[in-house]
Amino acid sequence: MGTNNWKARGKEIRNKVCQLLSNPLYCYFFLNLVCLAIIYIRLFYDLGSLRNFLFAQYIDITSDDTGMDFYNSLIYVSDRVPYTRYQTLYPPLANLCLWFLTRTVPVDYAVHWGLSTPEVIANRYTRYDPRLFQCMTMLFIAFIIISALSIYTMVLGLEKSRKRACLMGVSLLTSFGMIYAYERGNIIIIAIALTCFFVFWRNDDNKYIRELSYIALAIAAGLKLYPALFGVLLIRDKKIKEAVRTIIYGLAAFILPFFFFEGIEAMKIFFNVLFSFDSGAAQAYKLTTIVKKLVELALGRFMDVTAFTDLMGSSAAGILGVAVVALLLVIALFCKQEKDAYAAIFLATLFIQSPVDYALLFSLPCLIVVFKEKNIKDNIWYFVLISLVNLPFPLLEYNERLKLNDIQIAKEIVILALLIYVLVVAGKDVYGAFHKKNQIVEIAEES
Repeated sequence: MGTNNWKARGKEIRNKVCQLLSNPLYCYFFLNLVCLAIIYIRLFYDLGSLRNFLFAQYIDITSDDTGMDFYNSLIYVSDRVPYTRYQTLYPPLANLCLWFLTRTVPVDYAVHWGLSTPEVIANRYTRYDPRLFQCMTMLFIAFIIISALSIYTMVLGLEKSRKRACLMGVSLLTSFGMIYAYERGNIIIIAIALTCFFVFWRNDDNKYIRELSYIALAIAAGLKLYPALFGVLLIRDKKIKEAVRTIIYGLAAFILPFFFFEGIEAMKIFFNVLFSFDSGAAQAYKLTTIVKKLVELALGRFMDVTAFTDLMGSSAAGILGVAVVALLLVIALFCKQEKDAYAAIFLATLFIQSPVDYALLFSLPCLIVVFKEKNIKDNIWYFVLISLVNLPFPLLEYNERLKLNDIQIAKEIVILALLIYVLVVAGKDVYGAFHKKNQIVEIAEES
């Protein structure tokens, strides 16, 4: 009798576990915890730094520059000449936000930061290294807390269940792109929170909330540029007037802050730096770079692929990349399911410029949609691909030949698979539309 009870209890527990893991949120949360646990164990035994293991593509040049996007940017904006003196790539609205933070730093300390990038680098490990100054460290901690709260507040608005909101918040805040953004101290975390607010509240019943969502997208684009592509969703919704207003908000958020710094000259320098930003390490998820690296990885040991890799670096390949971005935006406009539109826009944000790992954060709207589904079987491939984009894989080896670590190579393969998925879905939608049209024509002719 006791044995039967134990069997029944075991079967009940097994069924409950299977039921939980069939839910996308619970399944992802479990996989995420496993990945994080393996990474921690590996770091614990190897005594390695987070930067050197997870983000090894920069190991040779910035392994001692943790928080670089935060600390360095504070230095660049302190005298309001970030473009003419330092040729920074941050948009002016982001620099303006950071300038307000510098007002809390003692002047007698800030004067020793350096008047050029080499001087700033030379201050590392000295008493003027911003990472070693209490005021700067507290600002960094405040930035982490505020950005984390912005993500969690957004999640609370999406989920009525506090338990699910907690699981979703933890999952988003420990995604690979988020970990990387925190390690860099990049303001993209605020930008993605604002982008998600736009994506999920742009059709709210309250007109004031809707307008706030348009302003949120404009601010997000002013902070990081990439979110501007999500404005395509307004055209998809056939909200042309709202799209025009959002463009006006965005132009104001982008252009006006230039005049707080060096005005027109700052604008010229910004665009020059933007279009010349072409370092290999910074192009991890550019389409041509993915294809080039994967071909080199698969065939480089067996044959000479120099001609192909040179072709992928040519202007013709660049034009092909732009064409793919345009195609993805068209797919976002006309695909049937909105979650596929999110995936297409996410891929466009990767391919349009030369982003690094934190650009994976723009897949968070896709991940949130996955979390809100009831069963993994509702769309298994979408769940698998979006999860693989965001999970912090415990792959920590550095590939000397490709100058990449294995985790980045794995992410590139997943990005390519997601692109194929989006194109296949778009093809099915087009075929379905033509088939339906033909059926209507046949019915009309018969009648």
